[in-house]
Amino acid sequence: MPKVTIDGKEIEVAPGTSVIQAAEQAGVRVPRFCYHDDLPVDGNCRMCMVEIEKFPKLQIACGTPVTDGMVVKTQVTSEKAKEAQKNTLEFLLVNHPIDCPVCDQAGECYLQDQYMDNGLHDSRTVLEEKIHKRKVVDIGPILLDAERCVVCSRCIRYEREVTKTNLLEFVNRGGSTQISTYNGGPITHEYAGNLVDVCPVGALLSKDFRFKSQITAACVSISNNIAEGFEQPTTINYLRYLNIARNSSNEVRSMSYLAVRLNYLKDDEGVHLRTECEAISKMLRAMNEKLLANIRQRNNKEPSS
Repeated sequence: MPKVTIDGKEIEVAPGTSVIQAAEQAGVRVPRFCYHDDLPVDGNCRMCMVEIEKFPKLQIACGTPVTDGMVVKTQVTSEKAKEAQKNTLEFLLVNHPIDCPVCDQAGECYLQDQYMDNGLHDSRTVLEEKIHKRKVVDIGPILLDAERCVVCSRCIRYEREVTKTNLLEFVNRGGSTQISTYNGGPITHEYAGNLVDVCPVGALLSKDFRFKSQITAACVSISNNIAEGFEQPTTINYLRYLNIARNSSNEVRSMSYLAVRLNYLKDDEGVHLRTECEAISKMLRAMNEKLLANIRQRNNKEPSS
């Protein structure tokens, strides 16, 4: 089995393992948009760039297989990789709309999380110069917002490889590239809801839940329920909160960053308030512990069947 060193940590992986998978095993999450464990590798978002010893240029971690003796530096230890990821984010955000406060994906959006973890740049683009694309396009059970799309092709690969329906494809070129259905027709198969789940941003959203279920609102709902003694929690919000609370600490921290950004908290110099973010993250973990303690207490009180 090949051995690879990632950010100074040597691990042994199975043959055929990609760098991005090896990094996960080493405890390092390389940023990504297009990569998905259950979909074929596409490598088009260029977000997972890493520095590999003896390679003249940065390589995509999702499409580079590990070889024995390979030495990899991710954004954690490589300034080149970190700068490349920052530039990629700036490029993706050039024409992205400022919809975060009203977007249903807010709080579980890859673009928000990775901007807070790897971007933190000031935009050099004038708002009036942005390319405008189609918004709120009805394509059956889901709504398409092409301006929010990062052109990762996850939905296209899902249609091609999983459902075999091929109802989505890229149209146009360059900065005007966007996803579309054939002749603007609807998504007709029964797995359309999975397209919402596989989308890393807010480009594909469920029509039934539009403006009705945002992750930050879910946290507020759970907080209120805890304050009331956790007597009658809202089922949907409760389950969604548990899902967040069980994520890795990095993801919880990223969501906390979002909570700060949505409240427009920043100091006079524009430095992001990481101290407040950590406080919110600590609060969320405490909420989770209280929730689980209440669940255990209730389970102990329930008579066995």
